[in-house]
Amino acid sequence: MLNRSLADLVVSKEARQAMKWDVNEAEANFDEFLEAVITQGPQILTRDGEEIAVCVSYAEWQRIEENSKGK
Repeated sequence: MLNRSLADLVVSKEARQAMKWDVNEAEANFDEFLEAVITQGPQILTRDGEEIAVCVSYAEWQRIEENSKGK
């Protein structure tokens, strides 16, 4: 599951909604947030409704880094 191309990360609006976490919610439920990152893929962090960051697993980060070296 973690060996996806960047194109695979483009998801529908409905799927993106399911992957958004308010910073305070992610902090209060960090174990659950981290498990979602590992098992479901990138999770979007928001603050005051604004998307501010994306959290990816280390395996996903390594794959992205490796793919960017060839470009």
